[in-house]
Amino acid sequence: MFWPKFSRWSVVPAVMMCSAMPAQQRTPPGFQHPSAPAQAPASQQTQPKESAPTIKVSVQRVALDITVTDAKGKPVADLKPGDFQVFEDRVPQRVRSFQLQQLQVGPPPVALPKLPANTFVNLPRGPEGGPPTVILWDLLNTPQDSQPYAREQLLSFLKKRTANTQMAIFVLRDRLYLLQGFTDDSDLLIAALDRKGVKSYRSTYLQGAGEATRTSDALTATEGNQNGASDEVDPAFQQIASMMQHMETMETSYLLDRRVDITADALQDLAHFLVGQPGRKNLLWLSGSFPAGILPTPDAGSRDTFQVTRNYSKVVMEATDMLTTSHVAVYPIDVRGLQVNPMFSAANKMSFEPGQGKDTKAVRSFADAQAAEHTTMDNIAESTGGHAFYNTNGLAAAEAAAVQEGSTYYAITYSPTNPVLDGKVRHVRVEVNRPGLRVAYRRSYFADDLDARAQDAADHSDDALAAALQHGAPIQHDLFFEAHVEADGTPVQATEEQVAELLHYEAFHAPSSKKTADPHKPVMLQRYVLQYVMVPRQLDIQVGADELRHDNLDVAAICYDVDGMALNGERTKLQDAIHNDRWAMMQHEGYHVPMTLLVPAQARSLRLAVEDNGNHHMGSIEITLPLAREGPDTGPQHAPAVH
Repeated sequence: MFWPKFSRWSVVPAVMMCSAMPAQQRTPPGFQHPSAPAQAPASQQTQPKESAPTIKVSVQRVALDITVTDAKGKPVADLKPGDFQVFEDRVPQRVRSFQLQQLQVGPPPVALPKLPANTFVNLPRGPEGGPPTVILWDLLNTPQDSQPYAREQLLSFLKKRTANTQMAIFVLRDRLYLLQGFTDDSDLLIAALDRKGVKSYRSTYLQGAGEATRTSDALTATEGNQNGASDEVDPAFQQIASMMQHMETMETSYLLDRRVDITADALQDLAHFLVGQPGRKNLLWLSGSFPAGILPTPDAGSRDTFQVTRNYSKVVMEATDMLTTSHVAVYPIDVRGLQVNPMFSAANKMSFEPGQGKDTKAVRSFADAQAAEHTTMDNIAESTGGHAFYNTNGLAAAEAAAVQEGSTYYAITYSPTNPVLDGKVRHVRVEVNRPGLRVAYRRSYFADDLDARAQDAADHSDDALAAALQHGAPIQHDLFFEAHVEADGTPVQATEEQVAELLHYEAFHAPSSKKTADPHKPVMLQRYVLQYVMVPRQLDIQVGADELRHDNLDVAAICYDVDGMALNGERTKLQDAIHNDRWAMMQHEGYHVPMTLLVPAQARSLRLAVEDNGNHHMGSIEITLPLAREGPDTGPQHAPAVH
């Protein structure tokens, strides 16, 4: 899976620009060879005029999304700006902007009109129902016996949800996989959970109850000798038992290390995936969780006391930092439900006697492990502005509550009283003047160098377009368009020059992939003809000094394989001078933009996007490949397989 690289942004800069800047050809990362930016046809290009001096005024802003709930966990939506007090490093701050964002539950999604074969539109099926939401189905950290009920509850939640929220499903196993890209269609989300490898999975890094110490427990039951029949203690036998216990301890530590590393990497990958999407995003993390640290127990042997000590605070903090920077609120949900100590399970064959040392140790170990896991969940949720749910069997209700809470929030900004941009961590505290309410928000940000970030933004002005072109990203509706996609002819073998260009895409050169292009193996390419159609009144078309209308658009397409890795892409920058007769025709027939793209035969999805650089409106869509031979289609329906 490919994750574009983005800069870390914590403070939102407000930059006012005066004068026209010369148009520049830039290439979004991940879908175009950086040394060969796309060029518009000669008839569509205009010579940039020399710009006047630019006056730039930078105003630092910190953005916060604050959720407020009552004692019953219901969102509170009647607070005013005066009800909030914001502190940065204990210093009061003045709120500059304030807006309540609420979950909009509109009418049921409507069916879009039937379209000609292989014609697609990016129209939503209803009003947007809240921020984009990612469901992370974490099988790596979830016991196999807890998965069926958790999956049943997740299906129940998806079937009953009423808000038209765009959701995506990722599954975590040995690594992170995209199961279903963002969609507002519950049927697609439900179908994704029926795929092979999702219904049941046994994590190779997760040990079951009693599994870690099964051998040493059996040896301990012999009371320190070979067969348990003698009251005499055998020192040699005790030494063997101690060595076995040490080996089990080291194995448990290794497996835990691997689980934590894989999980932290997955959370950081999700942060990279979501950082380019504007505004708040919610992450529902359905998992058995993992502890942030393991402290040595008082009765541990001297050799194991420090070798078993683990502290994952730094790893967890780094992942949390990435999520916070990406404006992602995390809602961890413990899918094991209400838990009891496995020592009391009927399936446990060990015998326990009240007051015995091993009984006390078992009770304490379970309590310590559970407390560590819940503390980790609480810390991640608190740091990112989310809410942790555990010790509940109503998982569907918890998932619905997380979506409702994460979709009703107060978006505020303030200008820090400390103007020093030294890159250090600033701690934030928010208080409300109404008692009994729970307030959640991100607790810190990095005071980065604003000028450096502004320059970085100028150097990566196409990041928004690149983010919209990511496989599985939310469908953008700010700019509506229709696209007709048609295969032209039959696949042909790529030339050496074409293969050389394809090697710039991750599907052909990823170090961890077995798909590295073999120069001796032919690559088959299918030529597609794309026709974009837009409504002119949506576009920011200005009348210039030459009394002609001028547009400024980026139109792009990129194709992906079944694993979501980019195969090939194309971008066209349009800067037309539109004469009056053409403008009159556009009013009746729409704004048409043709494009061609050579698509490798293994492509399984095609992502299209249009950006109006004048008003910064964006539209995007994702289409399943290969195309249907006949019959209408109502939009993107891409569901990559899980391996």
